[in-house]
Amino acid sequence: MSKWNATGSQQGWAIEYDSGADRFRVRATHDGSTIVSLADSNLGSPSTSTWYLVFGGYDADEDELRLRIGTGASLLAEEVTAHTLGVFDSSEVLRLGASGDAGSFLTGSLDEPGYSEQPLTGGLMTEVWNAGAGKAHPYI
Repeated sequence: MSKWNATGSQQGWAIEYDSGADRFRVRATHDGSTIVSLADSNLGSPSTSTWYLVFGGYDADEDELRLRIGTGASLLAEEVTAHTLGVFDSSEVLRLGASGDAGSFLTGSLDEPGYSEQPLTGGLMTEVWNAGAGKAHPYI
């Protein structure tokens, strides 16, 4: 899921699977081109035939990008990195199951994607995470 263009200055944010690194990751920029990337370093290679709840977002209270990955009620990985100045409001379209303009497409399934324009606080991120069960749209 992204509002991202790999060329020019319209990068906004992306929550994705990086096939080169074989990891989930979240990327964001505050100005459309200065990229902060946060990749999973705890889960390792995702397993096939397994549903994952992948949650990425910008915590406005802490000025951090967050990435959480889980199955069911089990939190398998949580990553955090500093990211100040917010997230750029890219003019790119919202894409599900595609990687920006790179032509990469998901070969799996998506279920219950959610999106919010509002910066999330740590408390709201925890509530939306919902102990690994997630909250269905239009929760936020």
